[in-house]
Formats: sequence, structure tokens, C-alpha cells
Amino acid sequence: MVAIACPRYEPGVSSTGISSGVRAMRDFRQRAEKLWPWLTDPDRLRQWSPIVPDRALDSVGPREARENPDHEPVTGDVVGVDPPHELVHRWGDDVVRWRLSPTDTGCRLTLEQTMRERDHAAMNAAGWQLCLDVLDEVVNGVDRPRVVGQDAAAHGWEVLRDKYSDALGGLGLGLRAVENGFDVVAVRVADERAEVAGVILRPEPRRVQ
Repeated sequence: MVAIACPRYEPGVSSTGISSGVRAMRDFRQRAEKLWPWLTDPDRLRQWSPIVPDRALDSVGPREARENPDHEPVTGDVVGVDPPHELVHRWGDDVVRWRLSPTDTGCRLTLEQTMRERDHAAMNAAGWQLCLDVLDEVVNGVDRPRVVGQDAAAHGWEVLRDKYSDALGGLGLGLRAVENGFDVVAVRVADERAEVAGVILRPEPRRVQ
């Protein structure tokens, strides 16, 4: 199964008029209420995520986020939150949406990142796959280091990036300008831990003058 969708929250129109997005799903044995703090609490986020905010992502409002304490902060504003079902926040120029839905064995996490730079999609898809691998273990009590930045290279990030990039033909496959509707290119990189990972290419909404 390959899942594709257009996020409801739309960022500002980029200079190119085109945005791209990454969508990934992962099933967890925990209920949504148990997994939710791992998406919002800074102490838990710094165990697995590249996005570590200056305060909890539990209410709408401004935030700053860093990957590491010595990095310059980027915008991490929360623009929508519905505990424990959905969280939408900025990550610099990008927008990240997290959704938790119940399953028979726990819950399903759906991650959508909308990016202004479409050539970053394969890189980010590979990075998130590694991060979700870590989350899947630390949420179950496994002591495992976070895999972000340069550390990702030692965990197969380049191989994953190349798989995504090759499958998409350089992220230009099938892309065309349309005013209504969406052009979508979705790929699945087979992995025993990652159920679904895709890349969405779509036109930005037109500005209303």
C-alpha cells in the first residue's frame, strides 16, 4: 500500500510556485495517549527527533527549535493542536503535521512534512525513516542514541536517500503545472520497519490579490 494525500494546512507560496512533501506512516503498539508526549515534550523529542523545541508543543503559539543546543534556532511555531490526535507546527520554512489514529494493536503515526525546497524531499524522507526507527525503540524502553545530522550517515542514510531519489527520477517525474487538482508522485522504499514512505509533489495555491 502506498498512501498519498494533500495536507490541509497550506504554507505560503514559494518563489518557484511548487512545494514538495514527505509522508510516512508507522504503526506503534502504544495507544495515542501514550505516544503523544513523544511528539510534544522536549525531553522526549531530544531522544529521537531532529526537532527539539524550547517548550512543549502542546498549545498554539510561538516556539524556537534546535537540532542540538549549540545550533541557531529556527521557527517552531505551533499552528494547530488537537491532543492526542493531531499536531501541526513550523520547522523553519517547512510545515510538519503529526497525526495519531487508533488501530487494533495501538495507534498509527502519520507524518507529513511540506517543504519549500522540493529537492530536499528524498533527503528528508531518508532522515525521517531513521528517526522513526529510533522512536519505535525508545518508546519501548530501549536505550538507543538519536540518529540525526552527521550521525545518520553511519546508519544508512545515504543509501536510503539514493533509493528515494532514484525512484522519483530526481523529483521531476510527472511534475506539471496545473491550476486545479494535484500531481502526485509516491514511492515506497521497501524496509522491514518502515511500512509506507512517499513523496508528494503538488502546486501551491494561488495568491488571491
